[in-house]
Amino acid sequence: MILPVLTYGSEVWGFEKYDSLERVQYLACRLFLGVAENAPNVTVLGECGRYPIFFYTAKRCVKYWAKLINMPSHRYPRKCYNMLYLIEESGYRTRKTWVRDVKNLLYMCNLQEFWESQTVGNVNTFVDTFSSNCKHVLFSEWYSEVCTLDKLNWYRNFKNTLHPEKYVFSLKITAHMQMMARFRCSSHYLQVETDRKHGIERCLRFCQLCDLIQIEDEFHFLLVCPYFNELRMKYIPRIYFDPPTIESFLALLTSHSTDIINCLAVFVFHTMKLRKEIYEIM
Repeated sequence: MILPVLTYGSEVWGFEKYDSLERVQYLACRLFLGVAENAPNVTVLGECGRYPIFFYTAKRCVKYWAKLINMPSHRYPRKCYNMLYLIEESGYRTRKTWVRDVKNLLYMCNLQEFWESQTVGNVNTFVDTFSSNCKHVLFSEWYSEVCTLDKLNWYRNFKNTLHPEKYVFSLKITAHMQMMARFRCSSHYLQVETDRKHGIERCLRFCQLCDLIQIEDEFHFLLVCPYFNELRMKYIPRIYFDPPTIESFLALLTSHSTDIINCLAVFVFHTMKLRKEIYEIM
């Protein structure tokens, strides 16, 4: 994905979010992860560790503003800015201006003191401060959305940062990486997802492969279902499933051990493949 193409000229238009731009990034992340359209946008951004395109356009916009106010007063861009600034501060707001949009960006990121003083000091330091504050705001919005989606009740417990997941780049076999992504992003065919389409209440989305009368969700599939015990004992260390606990489930999915990640990916790949074959003949 080439950011310079998407953000070209964003110094003058990058102060708001554009769905058309964000969709380009969503599509690129989906294709890379191999997940379907039913995977929420917040999960594909979360797995790839990507902030919205808005972050990059807003950063360029604010950086240009910082350069403008450091320009000598005789420069034409600075004269234009001074004119727009006077209109904004006079309260004569007949139309929306670029200056007002920059002001809103600074206030959104709790940097109103820079607007009020019309000075930024060192431009690079100021831009770094804006980037940090803007990321904090966007992360809060991202995690808030993760917490509001019903289908992500497990995801929100093992994913609480906007950093790329290690498996995305450490797994050498693309099919294994993409199956892991589908499993984590709820873009799979477990009953907890397929029964959702039929309007079945979550508490009734039982596993069809065992007699435990439990919801076939990620936890049940990974650590509990006895149908996959043979594969589970082959690939997953016993400490994680004997006994199966929420703590061990989260520890397994947040592990940074390359060996654990590889074993988990192989298990998920082969087990999902086996499950699909079983359902095709049922």
